[in-house]
Amino acid sequence: MLFSDEAYFMHSCPIISLNDIGKGTWRMDIRRLVEDCNAETVAEAIGMDITSKGKYQYILCPGHQARLGKPDNHIGNAVLWEKGYYCYACGCFVKTHDMVMEYVGCSSSEAYEIMAAAMGGVSLYEGKENDTCVPRLRLNKEEAEVIGMYPVFHVPVARKETGLEISTVYEGLYDLYQENQDKYYQLITRRAEESLKKYLYLKEHYASLRADRAYMLYDLMGEAFDSGVYKKLDRELDLKVETCRKIIRLFGQRRQKGPVAH
Repeated sequence: MLFSDEAYFMHSCPIISLNDIGKGTWRMDIRRLVEDCNAETVAEAIGMDITSKGKYQYILCPGHQARLGKPDNHIGNAVLWEKGYYCYACGCFVKTHDMVMEYVGCSSSEAYEIMAAAMGGVSLYEGKENDTCVPRLRLNKEEAEVIGMYPVFHVPVARKETGLEISTVYEGLYDLYQENQDKYYQLITRRAEESLKKYLYLKEHYASLRADRAYMLYDLMGEAFDSGVYKKLDRELDLKVETCRKIIRLFGQRRQKGPVAH
């Protein structure tokens, strides 16, 4: 599912009370957090070293010391999956929540808070009915990557001039939503429109043997060049174009409707 619809956000999920987070007792929708959470996204957020080999991403197993009595020094033992990692040396699968506890050395409830922050913000998963802080539409990891808003979900929204210095103001997407819902939808729609224009340009000028700039791929790849690269590039660009158009349509419609009444 590319986008979470309104019914998904209003779905009733079990709420777990967390008592040992810095601000005191609060409530989090754990089930939805676990469903949304992507292990690679969380691993990047907490600073784990990730090595790509082919289509797989590997980490050093953070539970080696506890399970085997020695640290993991071999990239290739632990492979990341969507909901955690599998360590071949330990012979076990570890969920994302437990991976965070192993690597950070935190409590269970703190691990959930870290996961929520990595997936866009703790407020997104607070167990509050009719919470106006939660966007009705939000990007998943793949969609955000397509329009250049991943892995950093903090995006530049303004420029400030102080004397001779010019600084850029960054805000998280969900912080931005809380302050100005229309600006949230406008920013994502604009990024999708800019990305769509870029991908259509690439299709026209690079993604076929007859394209006017096709030779540049040959020059870039040298001996590794294979003419099949054009078909592969064209397919990938088609997927990106389709994703951009969906984002523009859905987020653009939300802008036109304005903020949702609660």
